[in-house]
Amino acid sequence: MKTLFPYLLRLSGLTMALAIIGAALFLTVLKPWYLQVFPWMLGFMSLITLTEHYILSKSLAGRPNRFTQVFMGASALKLLLILLVMVVYLLLRKETVLPFVAGIFVLYFAFTWFEVRILLKQVQGKV
Repeated sequence: MKTLFPYLLRLSGLTMALAIIGAALFLTVLKPWYLQVFPWMLGFMSLITLTEHYILSKSLAGRPNRFTQVFMGASALKLLLILLVMVVYLLLRKETVLPFVAGIFVLYFAFTWFEVRILLKQVQGKV
């Protein structure tokens, strides 16, 4: 398994880019829907993505034939964890649940796109 440092740099870059884009949008177009938890959402999604990548990289390095099973399991666990966070948020802050769910939705797709792109390169031996 290769070191996680290059991946961590790329993930940090994506997180910073999303933070800047989010700040720009929340200061202008989306000002009425600003969420104080947005930085925590970014950190949560980054941590989940980093953990998932670590697990998948270990699986690919150890027994590549089990990679598909581990990928599906990790993806399901990631979705369940995000769903759990959304339900807890819904119970605590009903008035801002729609912007929260929309934000998680956008972040989920951004981080998933990033993860799949990196994994495809890793599987093909380019990273």
